[in-house]
Amino acid sequence: MRSAFTPFIAVVLGMCTLSWRLGAQSRAGFEHERDIVTQFGQVVPEWGGSELVGIDFNRSKTPMLYAVDRDGRREEIWLDLPGAETIYAHFATGGPDGAVAVVGYVQSPDSRQGHFLIWISPDRKRRTVIRLDPYGADRVTLAGDGAIWTVGGLKDAARSEETKMNILKRYDASGKEVGSFHVRARARPAITPDAASMSHLVASRDRIGWFTNGCEYIEFSLDGKEVARFDGPPGVDLEQISGVGLDAENGLFVGRKGDETRNFEVLELDRSSGAWNKAAVTGSNTPHWARILGFDGTTLITTEQAGTIRRYTRAAGEAAQ
Repeated sequence: MRSAFTPFIAVVLGMCTLSWRLGAQSRAGFEHERDIVTQFGQVVPEWGGSELVGIDFNRSKTPMLYAVDRDGRREEIWLDLPGAETIYAHFATGGPDGAVAVVGYVQSPDSRQGHFLIWISPDRKRRTVIRLDPYGADRVTLAGDGAIWTVGGLKDAARSEETKMNILKRYDASGKEVGSFHVRARARPAITPDAASMSHLVASRDRIGWFTNGCEYIEFSLDGKEVARFDGPPGVDLEQISGVGLDAENGLFVGRKGDETRNFEVLELDRSSGAWNKAAVTGSNTPHWARILGFDGTTLITTEQAGTIRRYTRAAGEAAQ
């Protein structure tokens, strides 16, 4: 079966604050474990729970989700929504129990649009389709307690631009909305106040993290309360950030693309000081370009080219800060 691949990196504007300096070497270290060779689709995949989830054949009547597990086994899940002429899937992810979720919008034959969230059970026997309008979600993640978290904005013209944007919503597996709140968040200057597009929504066992397109990291407990807020790596703009991951021990890591003077780097947040420190990644020749896809527990998942999943285990004796 054919598989298209669109380059992962989109050019976006915005600069992370210079409030915090880059520190020295991180206490975290990773050693190359093994590679998994598979096929990637059209949309940036993400490692969620125990598998990589991505999208292919997008902007069609029946896009396909694919899931690749730790052993490289690939599963295909086709999307079909009644009355949809074209389905555009923004983003898909997996959960700790094996469920998957995807957000996007549909276009009907008369060109009307409608935003959706689809949750698919771990055994793939049950699908919950949630119509979101007037809300539209840019990102989705699955929390440790089974809740579905999204971030996006409203299309209600009666609201101000500020209150329309940066809305976090939580749903349960039945499709019931269980929480909704507007978040004060820093956006990239080019599209202020929208901080959600091109952002990263990540989950660990007991919290949710949102790394905005304005290089601000905001963390929430599973009941929706804000518990922490940090600036992103200093001097690193969104064009240089290549993936964000939150591991099972709540270590936060950001990938930074290389250039002619340095290779790809993994930066870890020191929560006690707010500094970002370089994590040692050994056992493989790291190129100028790579991307963090997420974490499998405390195992770092990256890619260096389309179709290769690279796994790095936590070095012996290392612990998240």
